Amino acid sequence: MLDTSDPRTFDDELLVALRDNHTLIRDYLNRDREIFQTYDNYNGPGRPLFRPDNPHWNPFQAFRERLDPLMESRVIRGFHYTRMTDAELEIMRTGGIRLSTPSFLEARLAALVSADLLTIDEVGTILDQSAFKTQLGIRPNMFWMVSSRLPMDDTGVKPLLAAWGGEVASMHLTDHDLLTKLQSIGRPRMIEVAAPLSATNQIHTATCAVVAAYALQNGWPSEEGLFDFYVKNDLPSDALLHVVTQDNAG
Repeated sequence: MLDTSDPRTFDDELLVALRDNHTLIRDYLNRDREIFQTYDNYNGPGRPLFRPDNPHWNPFQAFRERLDPLMESRVIRGFHYTRMTDAELEIMRTGGIRLSTPSFLEARLAALVSADLLTIDEVGTILDQSAFKTQLGIRPNMFWMVSSRLPMDDTGVKPLLAAWGGEVASMHLTDHDLLTKLQSIGRPRMIEVAAPLSATNQIHTATCAVVAAYALQNGWPSEEGLFDFYVKNDLPSDALLHVVTQDNAG
């Protein structure tokens, strides 16, 4: 299982590819830092009139592109942050991970009605104001994750944990009382997933993250390769690796 931010999880084939390009990665990143320090982030005397070239840019980009096919066959860890009920978690454990769609949202809402957690009128309001209504072209058929584990109090994930149903159910909800009710349903969860890179939208981004992790391990200047991504098809139950439930969160 590949963690794109942790070189200790890289398999031998991937490590060989990185080590074979050890000098190129080092020289590109060191030169890139020099350009940043002497041009991008500097306005004093002696600053070049034009941005200096990085002579290693073309071979470095070509190397990362060559790495993409190797990465495509890997399975990476992903972390999904959401608020769901115990019953929904059990369905995921046994039935696998399903993509977010309007019909799946309707089925989940119907289950809440059956459990006396919502009324039919409240469900109608949620569906009328759902992000699926206003962003139908970009919302369905995705299951979003982040590539590294974040604390559940991280500002980037707290809104996803605050209300049942995530963005598609609550992002555009104007009924404050109903939103408060959604915030009382279920519990915040961090779901660790085994995601085949071939089923995602970010193969090259994952490649770049792996190169960045290798660079940081060697002490070279590089940004951390944290990225958001989604899978484009349902995943089987064994793709669910681990679940952390936060018991005392609002």
